[in-house]
Amino acid sequence: MEPSPPRVIEKTPEIKRPASDTIRVPLERVEKNHDITSEIFLIRNQIAHLLTKEIEAGHMRDSCYLQWEVLDSSMRQRIIELENIILSMRMTSVKSLFARMEKTVRSYCRNSPKKIKVVIEGEETELDKKILDSLADPMIHLIRNAMDHGIEAPADRLQFGKKEEGTIRLSAHIAGNEALIEITDDGKGMDPQKIIQSAKKKGIDTTGVKTDAQGLQLIFAPGFSTAAKVSDVSGRGVGMDAVKTYVDRFGGRIKIHTKIGQGTTFALHLPIGLSVIPSIIVCVGDQLFGVPTFDIVETLSTTRSKIICNDEQLFVDVSGKFVECFYLDQLFDHVKQKPKFLNSTISLLVCRVQASLIGFIADSIKSNTELIVKPLPECAPSFSYLDGIAVLASGQPSFVVSLPKLAERLKGDLQTPKGIQDAA
Repeated sequence: MEPSPPRVIEKTPEIKRPASDTIRVPLERVEKNHDITSEIFLIRNQIAHLLTKEIEAGHMRDSCYLQWEVLDSSMRQRIIELENIILSMRMTSVKSLFARMEKTVRSYCRNSPKKIKVVIEGEETELDKKILDSLADPMIHLIRNAMDHGIEAPADRLQFGKKEEGTIRLSAHIAGNEALIEITDDGKGMDPQKIIQSAKKKGIDTTGVKTDAQGLQLIFAPGFSTAAKVSDVSGRGVGMDAVKTYVDRFGGRIKIHTKIGQGTTFALHLPIGLSVIPSIIVCVGDQLFGVPTFDIVETLSTTRSKIICNDEQLFVDVSGKFVECFYLDQLFDHVKQKPKFLNSTISLLVCRVQASLIGFIADSIKSNTELIVKPLPECAPSFSYLDGIAVLASGQPSFVVSLPKLAERLKGDLQTPKGIQDAA
């Protein structure tokens, strides 16, 4: 979907558009239809799996299999079309959400000496209604923080060589399988060192914080605040941890981009509601995992002898560049690891995290397929790098792992992710 051009909110005459024929359908009916479509797709995959086994065993004529393959391809296409139609019924544009945020800014400015304008981009971008409805509270908190702590007073802005009027930019667009919503202000920015010092004063453990990026993540700690005083708008010492909880609940991510004196951007990466996902099935020890293909830059087969160890870090040569890599069987503590000398050939999956490439080593790649991804049960522990769970064509359950999210977890956390067995 092409992003809409940016616009500044202002009063405009209402334009009447011709009404279209519509009916109101309860959301639970739409979700029930989607669940049934997903089950049909799974049954189709299982039939394909059984027929493949039969022809490999020599129990089926080639001509019969070829005729079935043509029908199967047609059925697959129709199921995907049906699912897309059902998904579109659940999608809602962010326009109303952005309008609510703009109203919050106008209300703030009526009782504040600050002057703030709102610029909106991509308001026609669509999200699953369930996700969109839950975004209002966390976004209002981010907007209030931008107004109260980000945007400077008019006199201060003039002193810093800025325009007297501050700007908050709300943008949304689709990137791959995600919707990206950004809240940007042109205020004072955030100083990671001040955040670290504030965290220490509040008794938050900062021993593992070694970079500015890790320092910025401290704002999501429960009870964290850098506010010198409490206001009616923000600075009550709670909220950012709740924002992250909201985003994590729907399998999303939140990133911070800030520059002192220039402003801050909070980027919310959210799933757009896809459930039939093209995936690669990889073998790790005695387990199979699904990996979405749109997360992968490149796959290649190599040998363990090509892995270079340097200061306890592993690297592999990918097209003339040394890429840091990790053994997946060492990250998941429920996997029964095979002795490495028994299997010298390995499969490398390369993903991109921001500007860097990171590799993950699996024992082998089993197949390319399409998975029906279901969310993890509500009672299960939350792991940011798990997109959900799927049933393979063989009937075996499999976790669906987001390698970019796993890479971010490895880079941002103090310890290697563990405990996927606890989520099973």
